[in-house]
Amino acid sequence: MSQAESLKLRGNEYFARGKIDAAIDAYSEAICLSPRNAVYHTNRALCFQKKKAWTQVVDDCSKALKLDETSIKAHYLLGAALVEQHRYDMGIPSLQKALELCRDRTVSYKDDIRRAMLSARKKEWHAGSCASLAMLQRGGEVVPALLEAHYAALAAQQPASAELQQEASG
Repeated sequence: MSQAESLKLRGNEYFARGKIDAAIDAYSEAICLSPRNAVYHTNRALCFQKKKAWTQVVDDCSKALKLDETSIKAHYLLGAALVEQHRYDMGIPSLQKALELCRDRTVSYKDDIRRAMLSARKKEWHAGSCASLAMLQRGGEVVPALLEAHYAALAAQQPASAELQQEASG
């Protein structure tokens, strides 16, 4: 067994015991020794996910996908991280790709991917509806001001119209 693989196994043990920082260190060392192994990147990305370090999850998963574009775990973790960053336009397709890849292979976390996809779509819808509500609320604040300005302009024109009528009849 290679030294990088031993470090990965050590990282797995740390992760299982909840020692996330130690697991990150072990996976980082494995990456230094074998940077072209996508699994090391996705394992470290999972650790970063536990810490809610979304930028690092995106970075590691992007590197993993450059090495192995069929990595279900990388697509899944990338999609989930992008959704957490409110980047739904990129996150949902990544989750969809993970689900598509699950058709060809059996993975134990397929239901987790499905739940993440449903949650992402719900969050996207909610974000859109909140934005629409905010626009409506801003409109509710603007309309009275516009009406007031309109009526003020009409009032300013009426005396001028009355003066013109007097001059014409006079």
